[in-house]
Amino acid sequence: MLFNPVSIHLMLNHVPLIGSFIATLVLTWGLFRRQQEIIGMALIMLIVSAVAALPVFFSGEGAEDAVKHLPAVSHGLIEAHENIAKLAIGLIEGLGLAAVGGLIILYRQQRLPLWYAMLLAVLCVANGGAMAQTAHLGGQIRHSEVRGLAESVGHSEQSPLPAQNTSSQNRKDHDDDSDHDETDQEIDRRSDAKQKPEHKEHPQKKQLFQADRRHSHQDLAEPAEASER
Repeated sequence: MLFNPVSIHLMLNHVPLIGSFIATLVLTWGLFRRQQEIIGMALIMLIVSAVAALPVFFSGEGAEDAVKHLPAVSHGLIEAHENIAKLAIGLIEGLGLAAVGGLIILYRQQRLPLWYAMLLAVLCVANGGAMAQTAHLGGQIRHSEVRGLAESVGHSEQSPLPAQNTSSQNRKDHDDDSDHDETDQEIDRRSDAKQKPEHKEHPQKKQLFQADRRHSHQDLAEPAEASER
């Protein structure tokens, strides 16, 4: 079936968001230029956006029944999307009624009062925020890549502290290793200092031993010479 709640919800859910956003820009431009024709065009766009939001809102229950049993669908996101959608539909329908009143005033007086135009601008900003949040939560229901992006952003915001702790631990380990290396080097220097005198004593002992041997040979050679004489 072509026109079921799911297809209606998917076909029209962007119309209130984009339509009200463009209407807000046109209304702001009309107020800046002080041109009543541009302001009237923005009011008509707000009315169309408010009318398009009605089938989107009322088809939401049928769309929920179609996807809530599917795997990887979060019921918490569905509830959050439904709650913010109730606020958004109230804002955009109130904005649509205010736009109808503005068209009536503009038709009768040929000019929209400034206070009324400013009231419409404030309602447009509030409606834009609610509509954007509604669309964001609705996209996370079936688009797992959007949920993955949101989760990765959340983890990246929490990660600097552990990373800092890790870097501090690495610096501490590096300092400990440096201390151990310095201690080992000091021990090696001390052992070398103890061994060097021993190496110096060996040549002296050898020289003394050779001198004793020479003296002993001389002592033996002198009696032999005396006997020959």
